Amino acid sequence: AYLKGADITGARLSAATLDGADLTDLIGWRELRSISHASIEGVRHTPSGFQAFALEQGAVNAATLAEPEDELAGYSKQFRAI
Repeated sequence: AYLKGADITGARLSAATLDGADLTDLIGWRELRSISHASIEGVRHTPSGFQAFALEQGAVNAATLAEPEDELAGYSKQFRAI
């Protein structure tokens, strides 16, 4: 994805694939409606704090997919109901 300078205020990015996306000058990311289960692996030129924010809101990357988070950790995380 090429989101350079995009305004994503109020967007719903749940389950979106943002892998490798260019997020230069991204606007409104703190006002997202949802980003849970979105993949943010290898996003580039992210605003300061974006990755931590996204992960706190439930986004995933290779590190979070590799870490068992609960007793259901053995099940696929790719097809969770949203």
